[in-house]
Amino acid sequence: MKNKKVIIYILVIIIILFLISILIINSIKTRNNHLKFKTEYESLNNKTAFKDTKYREITIPKDNPFIYSSMEEVIDKMDKKQTFIVYFGANWCPWCRSVINNFIDISKENNIDKVYYIDVRKDNNMDNEIRNVYSLDNRSNIYLSHKGTEAYNKFIDRASDILPAYSHGDVKSLEGTKYQGEKRVGAPNFIIIKKGEPTYMTTGISKKQTEPTMKLTKEIKKDTENKFKKFYKIYKK
Repeated sequence: MKNKKVIIYILVIIIILFLISILIINSIKTRNNHLKFKTEYESLNNKTAFKDTKYREITIPKDNPFIYSSMEEVIDKMDKKQTFIVYFGANWCPWCRSVINNFIDISKENNIDKVYYIDVRKDNNMDNEIRNVYSLDNRSNIYLSHKGTEAYNKFIDRASDILPAYSHGDVKSLEGTKYQGEKRVGAPNFIIIKKGEPTYMTTGISKKQTEPTMKLTKEIKKDTENKFKKFYKIYKK
């Protein structure tokens, strides 16, 4: 009888230690995600971006909410009817760098500690682009120059109601008309998924901000802040 009790105690201790180890491992993984996001975004501070402009200098807090994810994981979570937030962006994206600090601040105010992050084109390398990309051939015909991943296109099908149509200034016909095609995810896009369904998207970009690298005035920051406050108000409904 005593031996049975000892065995039970040992098993309980093993289970407890196992659960504690899982919590520790998950905590380390989460912290590593936060630090990775901080490092990647800050790594471009003041480096040359395009046309001799420099990337906006930003400081990302260590306790940011971002968890690196993939389109496959997002689709899986949607299939499981989960509720969560996903951010589509990239560290080299000048518009993303304009709003990311505001988003982090408002996330903290709403006690949000987990936002799934999808890097749309890691290192700004087209080989890593997850989305469909359209270009012009030498006759000015628009064609699909890069096919997005299967999971990305599956997401587009499900989120089409809240996404804008593909429109790119560089993709124009000879008459100068912009291509308006299929729905697509832009950067930045902050999207609410409720019980597996995409329900709301915002870029957080103020209409007062006409250029991605322009100085962020108090009015611009306030406008962006209000967009994210609305975002979380919808998320918590």
